[in-house]
Amino acid sequence: MKNRLDLQKILDSFKNIKIGVVGDLMLDDYIIGVVDRISPEAPVPVVNVKEERFVLGGAANVVNNLSVLGAQTICFGVIGADDNGDRLIKTFDEKGIDHSGIIRANNIPTIVKRRILAGNQQLLRIDWEKAEPISKELEDALLENFNSKIDSLDAVILSDYD
Repeated sequence: MKNRLDLQKILDSFKNIKIGVVGDLMLDDYIIGVVDRISPEAPVPVVNVKEERFVLGGAANVVNNLSVLGAQTICFGVIGADDNGDRLIKTFDEKGIDHSGIIRANNIPTIVKRRILAGNQQLLRIDWEKAEPISKELEDALLENFNSKIDSLDAVILSDYD
């Protein structure tokens, strides 16, 4: 087992590398509330919302984790030219994460995984995504963007959430 000094050296080494992450960039949306009654329209719980929280998901979570470790990161992927895409870009900006590898598209939504929670129980998950391959034009633009930056990278991670 590594001792504390060895682990610190490994963590410190992240500051000297630049890692590209390619994959499905997502937002995880958590709606958190309490249930104290059942709906009169159907036998389902009524969630009284107390909080909503957006966090980076999918490949965006991988980028975030590497960034927290101190690595310089750049993310590559396709997101929608929509409000959720704006929210994703804003989060990257707030964290100082390079998102110049992202392609924005009008014909696909930014992937969002919404979870509705009450207490410690997940009641429902709702997904917004277009479950089909991106167009050849978007693929070419993404590859061109990636190829223009690959020489500056020390490593590449392919993040596949199927």
